[in-house]
Amino acid sequence: MAALRNSARFSVFAFGLVLVLAGVAGAQPTGGGPGTGGTGGTLLASVPDVTVAPNTMFQLVVEVTDPNPIQGIIAMLNTDPSQVQLLSGTQGQGVLDYLTANGEPPQCDIIVDPGSMFGLIFFGVPYETAVFGTEILVITAMSPATPGSYSVTYMLDNFGAIADGIATVTVTDGNVAPKELVRGDVNDDGTCNISDPINLLGYLFAAGDVPNCLDSGDIDDNGVVGIGDAINLLSGIFGTGFIMDEACQADATDDNLGACDRADCQ
Repeated sequence: MAALRNSARFSVFAFGLVLVLAGVAGAQPTGGGPGTGGTGGTLLASVPDVTVAPNTMFQLVVEVTDPNPIQGIIAMLNTDPSQVQLLSGTQGQGVLDYLTANGEPPQCDIIVDPGSMFGLIFFGVPYETAVFGTEILVITAMSPATPGSYSVTYMLDNFGAIADGIATVTVTDGNVAPKELVRGDVNDDGTCNISDPINLLGYLFAAGDVPNCLDSGDIDDNGVVGIGDAINLLSGIFGTGFIMDEACQADATDDNLGACDRADCQ
């Protein structure tokens, strides 16, 4: 049965390769090098690593970042289905935007089984990442039950310009390093001053914007943002009781206040 499945995969790949080679003859691309549509060279593309929980559906995104026009893409992913299972595939947002602008490409096939994915897209009008973005294909997968690091190998081909590598799927049981933040810097300007309690009070009582890092307004770190935090923040700023620390610090409290996006704390 396994031999039959492998034979079927090879047949699909061979069929796709014939179509792409036929497209080369019709499109008559010129030149070589990365992503130019010629033979040889390196394609600037990847499948980014992901971190997920056990037994969770997640997405692997096939991204092409090459600035040169893309004539077509053959994409192949392989994994151990006893670890990471591939469930389905669809066109990425970039291809969907391309279709809106140019109509259906002459050929677009995505075939997925638990251990492999084959995708073939041939663009009649060359695809440009500067116009349509980098997301070419999106593969839905299932993570294993056991925490650890798992590999998904990939190969992407644009008429001989190749990108290949390994995407790492990290499965965590939830014991990850805590997020870091500057507690009290509600408006995310890099320091704690009077504007921060004003922003916090505006959020709490005047339908103001949600802080970029809501947890930065949880001054007493009890997992809830409220009027007590605004009072503590004022006290800390004016030096009348609460001690402020404007350094990046780990958030040791497990709460539902969302992620924090502080590049200077990474």
